[in-house]
Amino acid sequence: METLAQYKRSGRKIELFYFLAQGWLDRAFSAIKDEHIATRWWGGDDWRQIDKRNSLDRARIFCDRFKALGYHYVHPWPIFKHEGGGGRLMYHMIHATDHQEAPKLMARAYNKALEIPEPPEQLELLFQQQGITLGEG
Repeated sequence: METLAQYKRSGRKIELFYFLAQGWLDRAFSAIKDEHIATRWWGGDDWRQIDKRNSLDRARIFCDRFKALGYHYVHPWPIFKHEGGGGRLMYHMIHATDHQEAPKLMARAYNKALEIPEPPEQLELLFQQQGITLGEG
């Protein structure tokens, strides 16, 4: 991740999607036999802070890590076992970007994938941008 985050020396960084596998992370931590490998993966000895945390705290720790790599906008998006957002949390898709519009686009895509309807205010803004006025009643 550090290599990708540092690749571009000017302009925006390479946009990243990181899939944090919440569904098997506990099992992965309990199976660590060589802590050196985990230290190399995380980039330091503080990888142990992730173990024994709940899924949202883990996602936040990862987001903070991406912010430390210089990304301005980092958000975890929960992905569940069943379509439409049901069942067990399987992973967080962490989106890291420098582009200010990207989080809005990501939110729209996420809501569309889960078939979450856009709020009426969103449609109102769209109509306003296009010069359309809605009649009363």
